[in-house]
Order: sequence, then C-alpha cells, then structure tokens
Amino acid sequence: MIGEAYSVIKVDLGRVEVNRIVYEVLKPEARSLPSRRVEGIVGLDENGVVVLEIRASDTIALRAAVNSYMRLLKAVKSALDVVYIYP
Repeated sequence: MIGEAYSVIKVDLGRVEVNRIVYEVLKPEARSLPSRRVEGIVGLDENGVVVLEIRASDTIALRAAVNSYMRLLKAVKSALDVVYIYP
C-alpha cells in the first residue's frame, strides 16, 4: 500500500517565474514514476513555492524517489543558473 513513507519537499528559488519553470519540469516526472511503490504530486502553493509530495510503500522506495527528484532539481537549477540571476 502506498503511503507508508511520506515526504514533502518545498523548493523556492526566489522568483515565482523560476519556480513555475521548476514546477513545469517536475509535473511530467510526477505523472510517470517508474515504480508502483511510489507516487508523486507536484504543485505550487499560494506563494508560488513548488511543493513536491512523495508517498511510498517503504522507506527504501521513498529514499530512491527523493534522490531522483533531487538530481532532477539540481540539473534544472544548473540550467537556470545560466539564464537567470537570483536575488
């Protein structure tokens, strides 16, 4: 059963338009997770902060999913650093 392990990750890169780009990148990834042991929901809160909720059947699956999202976030941040100057 999914939901035994749970994590919420909030990402705020300082500008709403940059956060929206991160959201748009993560959205398809959350829909197409490769495991039935994990489900992900990504959204924007009322302040424009990206909120990623991950539920997994166990802590091993949760750790793997969190690591995957962190690698993706690092890649997105690296690409955005070329384009945007942060406050």
